[in-house]
Amino acid sequence: MVSEAESELADAERQLSEARARLTEAAGGRKRRIESLKAALSLYERTLGLRFVMPQASAAAAADDDEDDDDEEQQQEKTEQQQRRDRDSEEELKVVFSQVDPRNPGREFSLGLHLGEGRSYSVRRCDPAECLNAVRRLCDALNSSPSDEFAWFVREVRAEFRARVADEAAGGCGAGRV
Repeated sequence: MVSEAESELADAERQLSEARARLTEAAGGRKRRIESLKAALSLYERTLGLRFVMPQASAAAAADDDEDDDDEEQQQEKTEQQQRRDRDSEEELKVVFSQVDPRNPGREFSLGLHLGEGRSYSVRRCDPAECLNAVRRLCDALNSSPSDEFAWFVREVRAEFRARVADEAAGGCGAGRV
């Protein structure tokens, strides 16, 4: 009976050891995939000038900037303003493009993309604002697509911004490509 218990204990320890090894291997695989994704995002930012900014990071940075010695009324107003910004940016992804304008590669173009229920997107803001309607039409096309063509959407938004830059260079004020 004792040898039977010792045998069961040894089996349990072996199974535990094997499970730990599988978890360690899985964690290593996840870590490698995350590092690979980070490298790809870094490459996209360097070569394409494409950045994605989550609202939590923006809100934390804004909160850090607001810390100073204001009186209670000013602090209350700042808190209310921050709460309004947080509500406005809730579930919103900021997509920032650079390297769009060949005359000024650092110039940034951006849009605020709201992530709705399921696979539904809406554009709340756009810089330059003159592109807002065209970008919203692209977003509608994305939403009506049977498959999630987010990469297509990003390419088309970039093309819209480039059309705006070309229009500016030509001295016009056209409505873009869409």
